[in-house]
Parts: sequence; C-alpha cells; structure tokens
Amino acid sequence: MSPLLSLAPELTREITDKLNIKDIKELRLTCKHLSESLAAHALRSITVDLSKIEIEKGLWKLQMLATDACAALRETVELNIASLSPGPAEVSKDANGQCVEQPEPEDPDPSSGTAVAEVDMKVLLYDALSSLKSVRSVKWDPGAEDQGWIFTTVMDALRTLPNLRSLHINIDHCKEELRLDKLIGLHAISISGTASKHYEQIMEHLSRMIAGSPQLTSITMASNYGRRATPTKPQCTTKPQSLHHLVKYYPKDTAPLRLRFLSMQTYFVCLDKITMPHLKFLTSLELKNIVYTPESNRMKEERFESTPNDIWSMLAQGASRLEEISVHNQIVPSFLKYLKSYSGLKKLKLRIGRFEDGSDSDQIALQFYGNALDNHTTSLENLDILARFEGSWYFGAHNQALISKCTKIKELHMCVVAWKPQAGASTTEVIRLLIDTVAFCNPRLKSLRISTYYPEYQRYGGHPIQVMMIARQRITEGVENYRAPPSCRQLPNLALSEHHTFEGELGADGRYQYRDTSPLDQDWY
Repeated sequence: MSPLLSLAPELTREITDKLNIKDIKELRLTCKHLSESLAAHALRSITVDLSKIEIEKGLWKLQMLATDACAALRETVELNIASLSPGPAEVSKDANGQCVEQPEPEDPDPSSGTAVAEVDMKVLLYDALSSLKSVRSVKWDPGAEDQGWIFTTVMDALRTLPNLRSLHINIDHCKEELRLDKLIGLHAISISGTASKHYEQIMEHLSRMIAGSPQLTSITMASNYGRRATPTKPQCTTKPQSLHHLVKYYPKDTAPLRLRFLSMQTYFVCLDKITMPHLKFLTSLELKNIVYTPESNRMKEERFESTPNDIWSMLAQGASRLEEISVHNQIVPSFLKYLKSYSGLKKLKLRIGRFEDGSDSDQIALQFYGNALDNHTTSLENLDILARFEGSWYFGAHNQALISKCTKIKELHMCVVAWKPQAGASTTEVIRLLIDTVAFCNPRLKSLRISTYYPEYQRYGGHPIQVMMIARQRITEGVENYRAPPSCRQLPNLALSEHHTFEGELGADGRYQYRDTSPLDQDWY
C-alpha cells in the first residue's frame, strides 16, 4: 500500500492542496480510493463555456450542476465563465471598416442545433450557477455574441452565492447593465474593459457597491481607452473614470476602506484628502499607463486626476510603505524619491517606456541604480526590470554591486545588451558576470530570467525581427557555454522566455553548467 494512503485524511488533504489540477488528475488515476477522495480537489475549479466548439461539454456541465448530479461539485471554490453563446462568431464593421458592437441576434431556426442549445441553456443556466454555494472566486469573460438575457441571469445567480468573495468581469461585451450594487460580501473586485455602451451605468453601480462594502480590500480597474480597432474588437474611445468616482458614494461618517491592493490601468488617479484615507493600509500598488492631462492643457475647473509625479509625492507625504510595486511606462523622479523614503519593499516590477529619448531614460536609470533601492536590499525578494529600448537599465558593472547586495532575492528578471559589445564586454562575458553574481551573492535565488531589447536607433520606428533574433541567439550561446567556477554549488533555474528554459546540472568536468529543458516543439528564434 502506498504510504500516502496510510496518512490521516487531514494530512492527505494538506498535501494535495499543494498540487495543481493536472497533478491531481494524474494522481486520481493511480487507485480507486484516491480517485474518490480527490474528486472534490479535481473540481475545485470549473469552467463553463458554451461557445460553438465547447457547446456539448458546456451543456453537460450545466446539466450536472442544475440537477446536483455530482456531489463533488459542492466543493468547487473557483468558477470561470467564458462565452455563453453557442451561435457562430461574426464580426460587424461600419462604413469605415471599424469594428462595432453587434446587435442582439435574431431568433435562430427553432429546429437548428444552436436554437435547441439556447433553449436548454435558458432552462439550466440560473439553477446551475446558483447551485455552487461554495464558490469564493468568479472570473467572467463574456463573448461578443452573448445575448442580453445572459448577463441578467448570471448576475442574478451570482447574488445567491453566499461565499462569493472575489469577482472579475470583462465588460467589453456587456449588453445589459450589471447590477453590481446588489452584490454583498465581496473582498476583491476587478473590472476590465470600457467599450460597453453601458459603461457609465456599470461604473455607477460599482460605486454604490463599493459604498456598501467596508470589507473590500482589493480593487483592480483596467480600461481599454485608446485601444486601436482589431478584427474582433472595436476602437475604444470611452474615457475611463477616476479613482475618485469609485469612492464618491462612500459614507463620510464611516471608517474608510482598508484597501491592501490597488491596480489602475489606463485610468485617472487622483490622490487627495478624499482618496488617501482609503489607501492608509495599502501594501501593493500597480500603476499601468496612468491617464492624465498635462498641466499646460488642464482646464481651470477641478479635475479628478494626478500626474505620475503627484501620485508618488502624495504617497511619500502619507508615509505609505508599499511592499509590492508595479509601474508600467511612467518612471518619474518622484518615484525614485518615494523609494528612498522608506524600507521594506519586497517586490518591484518596472516596464520602461514613454521616454522621449535615450538620455532621459539613462538619467533615471542611473539614479535608480545609484541609491533608490539602498533601503530595500535586505527585503527585496522579486526584482523584474524590462526595458523596450537600449539604455542603462541593462545589467552591467554599473549595477552589479546593487544586485549582489539583494541577498534575499528569489526571482530576478533583467535585460542585457546582446547585439553589440556592452562596455567592451562580449555577450558571453556579460552572461557569465550575471550568472556568477547571482550564484555567489544571491543564495535564495530560484529563478533568473534574461531578456534583451531594441537598439536606441529603433526608438522612433522600425523593429526588424532580425536584430532580436541575433541578440537572442547570442544570449542562448552565452548560457549554453557558461561554466561555473569550481566553488559554485548551485545554479538558479534560468529562462530566456516562457518556453525557453534551462536548469543547472553538474557537467562532466565537475563544474555546474546549464542544460536546455525547453519543449522540443518550441523555437525561441
């Protein structure tokens, strides 16, 4: 008998809680006892998808849920809702060739398979979703063809889930108002998209939901403002709202929200006496492409927006001590000052862009590596820095000492220059310096990712793929040719992309080296 079967059920559950769904499914195949005891684990997360290619499987799931035919489904804690339209996907365009929101489809032929599926779905959908009383998290990404009644039915069902704590909705294709204000008990809310014609009403209901949810600790807002039209999505011209609008109905005589996580993407963000009290306990902040009007173009009337510089200045004044920070494209001087104002940062992710020229980017980079992180070297666990264009953000002699001081770091992502010598050093030499540094100075490092970026002369247009192919090939050769010093005892896992990975191993000469573990069907070049 397997030792696993001799353990107490509580211990078995604690062990299997660490496994992903794929591993659990494989474990269930080993014996009948494990198959039965782990059935609930395998169904911890389910997806409901009734798109044309998934319609048969989707209807079967609805039938099982609506009739309570599978007791294990009572243990489901995560629900993913995809397209609920079995009809064919079609793209509508206006006279200028731009994608437009599709009208409600006409009733299909009653004898068609699509019509029969829609009838079954109307009967089963509410009962199926409302049966999942243990669900704590819902991710809903409606399809472009989903009809209006679907949105009403899903929202009615979500209101009945007593344990629902986290909700993410993509509202791009919403054809009805979503009465978010009817939901109670949420701890985390995430809304993405702005293209829906019901955007203003949905945001109004969201504001009222927040006003009645003092337990809320996480807000994520991501708009598509400025998105160009694609073959399947229309151009987004709907201006996003502001952080101010989210809390406009919050009672002034009630204790403010105790937000721990806030993510704003392509949104207006204004930090002032209205919004700052809700951020007093904030530990994680993501700011991606924050929208703001330049000072020279602002109207005299009050605007609910702050510049990136204003945002970080207010956080410094409020003595905010963030543990996790993610900033995309707007690395400004006040951000560096904020980093120097406290200690304890654990995770930092930067995506470098929006600089008019390379000299501005280099100036900020040198200040960043100079002393902005000095107070965080003993706490930093994850450092992820990716620049789009050439500059001083790359790893090299100018920041090696800083990286070596980050003794608690577990994950590191940095760029190297690979299409030309870097300060007189070849790509192979730069790769060796980077790996040697982390192998000897960062003993807790588990994951190292190396990227490259475009030459400066391509900042204003043209990104020939040949340049990146050459650079990536040189990085690969540098990793494959690396041999650790004899005193090295371990190497972190290394990745050049999601599918191009390496693991450290002892070579024939007794020195550590890297072995390519990429899937055989993947070609990084």
